[in-house]
Amino acid sequence: PDEKKTKARLKWLEQISVRDNVSYASLVAFDLNAKIVSSVDLAGVLPALIGRGCDEERVISDALRVGFSPCFLSDQQEVAKNYCDLFVSAVGTVSDDVDLCVDIICLNQHYKVGDVDLCFYVHDELRKRGVLSNLVFYQELGVLNTWKLISRLDAYFSVRLHGAITAYLCEVPFFLFEYHEKCSEFLDFVQKPSFERGSDALDSLQDFLVVFRSVLFDEESCGLPPRMFCKLSEKNFTESPLCL
Repeated sequence: PDEKKTKARLKWLEQISVRDNVSYASLVAFDLNAKIVSSVDLAGVLPALIGRGCDEERVISDALRVGFSPCFLSDQQEVAKNYCDLFVSAVGTVSDDVDLCVDIICLNQHYKVGDVDLCFYVHDELRKRGVLSNLVFYQELGVLNTWKLISRLDAYFSVRLHGAITAYLCEVPFFLFEYHEKCSEFLDFVQKPSFERGSDALDSLQDFLVVFRSVLFDEESCGLPPRMFCKLSEKNFTESPLCL
């Protein structure tokens, strides 16, 4: 029934651009009259507009600056909290040997399905462990300043997909919690190294610590260069009839 409703809504469109292979295959199977374009996420056009990163604004400090963005998962609330606990435990363990400062970046402040409560929870738990942390809200910063903030991080751990996409585009080491196939699709596409991803790493703190340290200290990058991702993102516009 949902597919039928979706097809009905899409029939009037001339061109549809999608960001992953699963969506592309689904649309082709719908047998629509529209031109189907296989592209990537729209966020890929941002470097052309505001720059790839803000290295010149990085704060020189002995402390490593780590970002974290939780995500309210309406049908997996316990999983969402477990992700937070895992991150807090990893930070607490590593901070015994390395000076860390955590920016908790709230990317969704919706009063029902937003991440505010989870952000305050992580902030309180880190404070109990004596770890310095800052609460930052996207709604107050806006797109540009949130982009700049993420680009200045030494590492970023995100449950929100677009947090990870931003880190990737700014060439900041990142880990994306794969709670949904859209997360896995993105990591597959950018060729994220297998040892810095995967649900297996979330089975225990010891397993996650291996990944956490790898993201924090290693120089490994994704197989697909961000500039190629950005070029593909332009297809969202250049393939449109409006581009003519």
